[in-house]
Amino acid sequence: MSPLTRKKVRSELIKIFPNCIYCGKKLTVNYGNTSIHRDNNFATIEHVIPKEYGGVDDISNFALACGYCNSRRKHIEEILTTGVCSGI
Repeated sequence: MSPLTRKKVRSELIKIFPNCIYCGKKLTVNYGNTSIHRDNNFATIEHVIPKEYGGVDDISNFALACGYCNSRRKHIEEILTTGVCSGI
């Protein structure tokens, strides 16, 4: 997916559901931020069904997650079990 396409997907998804799908944190799409990689509130694109399990690169298979949740896939079990995101 090209960077331009990622921006469009993020912009469309944030209109529908502006929170992390795992922890519920309010997300941002501040493209002017040069330290995006350290911003845990930045909306990252998450495959609902991972590509390794047959998921496709299509908006119907995308959701938004905070940087903390998306970068820590094992952490998702903690959130689903306890309802708490350690990255907040």
